[in-house]
Amino acid sequence: MRKNILSILTPVVISLIISGCGSAITDVRLYEEFSLAPGQTVTIGTEDLEIRFLEVAEDSRCPLDVTCIWEGRATAIVEIAIGGGPQRLELSEPGLTDAPANIVFQNYRFIYEVEPYPRVDRQIAPGEYRLVMLVTMSGDN
Repeated sequence: MRKNILSILTPVVISLIISGCGSAITDVRLYEEFSLAPGQTVTIGTEDLEIRFLEVAEDSRCPLDVTCIWEGRATAIVEIAIGGGPQRLELSEPGLTDAPANIVFQNYRFIYEVEPYPRVDRQIAPGEYRLVMLVTMSGDN
């Protein structure tokens, strides 16, 4: 009987541990830069703010080692919850710029950058993307 229970519970416990790994980052504050992998969530507890990086939906940025007629862009999909249910947002960043992009949403400014930057000689796998972000109050520069 005991072996039966262990054989049933062991896979359940392992799957719960694996599914929880890497899904959340804690202790992040306003004005503190952080990096999210696809599927990760960050909570800014003092603000009742949660950000989940879902995926990079588009990456047409001109590779670093190529001359292009258009700089392209990267579009990251996130869910942002501020004291309630999440809202899905598209964060678009132009290519060929050193300045991070930003967007104002409900009194917060989200300054972000999609990494890594494309190169001709290397394909970026979906799980390799990172959304580097800094959250400030919208009135701050």
